[in-house]
Amino acid sequence: MYLPPAYRKLADRLLIDLYKANRTEAIDQVLRSVDPRILEITPVENSIFAKLDGVGRRIPLSALGDGAVKIANLLAVVLTLPEGAVCAVDEIENGLHHTAMRAFWCALARVATARRVQLVVTTHNLEMMRAISACIDNPSVLGSMAYLRMAWRDDGALVYDSLDSEEFVTHLDQELEIR
Repeated sequence: MYLPPAYRKLADRLLIDLYKANRTEAIDQVLRSVDPRILEITPVENSIFAKLDGVGRRIPLSALGDGAVKIANLLAVVLTLPEGAVCAVDEIENGLHHTAMRAFWCALARVATARRVQLVVTTHNLEMMRAISACIDNPSVLGSMAYLRMAWRDDGALVYDSLDSEEFVTHLDQELEIR
């Protein structure tokens, strides 16, 4: 998941504004699942800092790793988009440790559903696909998702087919190619 510098600055600003407005419960939950040592996350001037258990002073959020910043920034963007907006994210798993994927996806799906934000997400990562499948326990939400599989034919044409949610889960369970 790559954000160009201008968008990263915008996402950083949105994140700071959300913390100042105390609208970050979803962000805090997923960051704490990524690093359980987090006691508190607070804005300080134009940055976000975390207080960790066992660490004497606050540290910049970026010190927790690029994945933590990406998680926080994408959730901040989705939390501030107008209701009904579309958010496209290419290779959503980039920069995320596999242990953070489920918590991240669960928070992202919950926030997007609550805000009625349509997510268009690409990934080649089997762990992320499993995280997506595992986090969507509401059949009506799972049924509202579309899964597109794209491939290049030998003649150079790009073809795709769609999988319904049941086919998607079956493909995952049987470890069939779905990227």
